[in-house]
Amino acid sequence: MFLLGNLVNSRFGRELRAVRDDEVAAKLAGINIARTKVVVFVVSAASAGLGGGVLAILTQSVSPGAFSLAFSLFLLMAVVIGGIGHLAGALWGAILLVALPELTGTLADNVGASPQLAERLDGNLALAVFGIVLILVTIMLPHGLHGILRSVGRRLTPTRAAPSHPRPPSAEHQPTTSTESAHV
Repeated sequence: MFLLGNLVNSRFGRELRAVRDDEVAAKLAGINIARTKVVVFVVSAASAGLGGGVLAILTQSVSPGAFSLAFSLFLLMAVVIGGIGHLAGALWGAILLVALPELTGTLADNVGASPQLAERLDGNLALAVFGIVLILVTIMLPHGLHGILRSVGRRLTPTRAAPSHPRPPSAEHQPTTSTESAHV
């Protein structure tokens, strides 16, 4: 996260945003579009490979069958809900990815349903709640959780007042002379 954060905030990160926003303008600014796209692909593949390596070490398993469709949907929803385009959004999505299934599992246990129904609800309830949260976030918070937290943070932090510079008096605030007032 530290390395990716530094990369995003560097000159190369500004080039990435320029290519993402407008390729023609980026090319006119002297940015090599093809090189930038290849480097982005390499950085993204390296990050995914590092994440897969860490996951393999933690789970002590390297099996493609270990990942279900529901897990893939959870990952996609976590990124969208957290906030696409921000590293902190991925962190919020990961926290939600871990917390939400645990909370829905607790909710399914507390409903007082039969053990068979609670077992069926355990995985499906988490997916249903995640889907509802995804729909609500997409409609109400297009920038994800990170976007709303940033806007709340901006509102809570005090803004610095502009420095006071002596202004020259404008024409409308200048005192009138007695001859000018007689003509008015």
